[in-house]
Amino acid sequence: MPNPYVKDVSEAQFMTEVVDRSTQVPVLVDFWAEWCGPCKTLSPLLEAAAADYGGAFELAKVDVDANQALSQSMKVQGIPTVIAFVGGKPVGQFSGAIAEAELRSFIEQFVGPLTDPDVEAALDLLDIGNVAGAEAALRNILTLRTSEDAAKTLAMLYIDTDRMEEALEVLSTLPADEETKRLSALAVMASAGANLEEFRVAFSENPTVETLVSYAKALAGAGEPELAFDELLEAIEQRDDDSDTARVAMIEIFDMLGNDHPVVGIYRKRLANALY
Repeated sequence: MPNPYVKDVSEAQFMTEVVDRSTQVPVLVDFWAEWCGPCKTLSPLLEAAAADYGGAFELAKVDVDANQALSQSMKVQGIPTVIAFVGGKPVGQFSGAIAEAELRSFIEQFVGPLTDPDVEAALDLLDIGNVAGAEAALRNILTLRTSEDAAKTLAMLYIDTDRMEEALEVLSTLPADEETKRLSALAVMASAGANLEEFRVAFSENPTVETLVSYAKALAGAGEPELAFDELLEAIEQRDDDSDTARVAMIEIFDMLGNDHPVVGIYRKRLANALY
């Protein structure tokens, strides 16, 4: 069955099918040729992505041999070259065959992440407070197929419901990308928060930068990030050999909590003021 989101485009069609069309939906232009080996690797990945995204972007394929003037005007020096158009203008490009994960990251810059409708349905259950139903739905997805989105969502559900061992178990099955690392660190931090008193005592009895960092992470994990940041800022303001370790720990906690957390923005500014 033809892919409705992929089309061959000539120089005569370029203005209408790419430039004008990109004011309505992002358009990725694949400059390729029949004789190009790397093109034969990349093109199927592009076409599969266009199908998966279901119209969130369109793929325009330009045969450079049949459209040499267009290729020259777009300054295509090697193929495959992919140029993204948004709002009638080129906004990004790459050349050469790249891995699927890298390609998806490139696409997400312009169309956002690919959403899984089954995961979205589970999130809808969470929105109405049906935690058990959402967990069952996510587990069912993972029984039927591999889904990083479902696994990360399930891990976040476990973190939110104080089931850190289960969260870490799910996360251990995933590639170690930045989001997986962040969620794993968040689960570890929350586990430390369950033993906050132990870390508090250790710091009071032996106030080193190492025990301070452990105590601060436990505070953040226990839902008291402001106290954690205050403790670390005090060490940073001493401007001694330990201050940089405290600074790094503070940034790590920022990253684990995420920029959407209500106090992160406040304390990023306070950290900047303390440093400069």
